[in-house]
Amino acid sequence: MLLHVSELRLVESLEGLCERILDYRIHKERTDSSRFSKEMSQTFKTLHGLVAKGVKVDLGIPHEMWDKPPAEVTQLKTQCEYLLEDNEDRIEDWYAHQQSNTDLQNYLCRQHVLSKNQQSCLDEKGERAINVEL
Repeated sequence: MLLHVSELRLVESLEGLCERILDYRIHKERTDSSRFSKEMSQTFKTLHGLVAKGVKVDLGIPHEMWDKPPAEVTQLKTQCEYLLEDNEDRIEDWYAHQQSNTDLQNYLCRQHVLSKNQQSCLDEKGERAINVEL
């Protein structure tokens, strides 16, 4: 029974995980992973402020689309879905057997998914924009 409850907790934790990525915005002025953040970029804060003061701002897209997730974020959501699907067995193995030895980021990203030359983003210091906890 305990294993079944634990598996159910994992499933519940993963449910909607990739969908939550759509809550993030892109900050093009940043160059590391912190460019993805839930807070509105300074540029859009300024633009919203101008509109609130009655200034006509034309970005070439309707105002109601300003706060929609940008293409980069929707692409991340799609990549997240593929990552979870392609590594379902590894995630289950980590959850059942490895989580006391290593965190999911190291187990999945360093040991199984990313090549050595793709791992520098895992070592970035400072604000961690996307932090996933199960």
